Amino acid sequence: MAINVGGPSFNLSRDFLLQEVRPHLIDLVTRLESALPR
Repeated sequence: MAINVGGPSFNLSRDFLLQEVRPHLIDLVTRLESALPR
């Protein structure tokens, strides 16, 4: 499984992606991992 996010650079700056989106993405991945059977 691959989880990613992206968008046009004129709307989503690198800093926004790293500071705002990245923590939510990491949280999503953590929750998905804990929900999947091992």
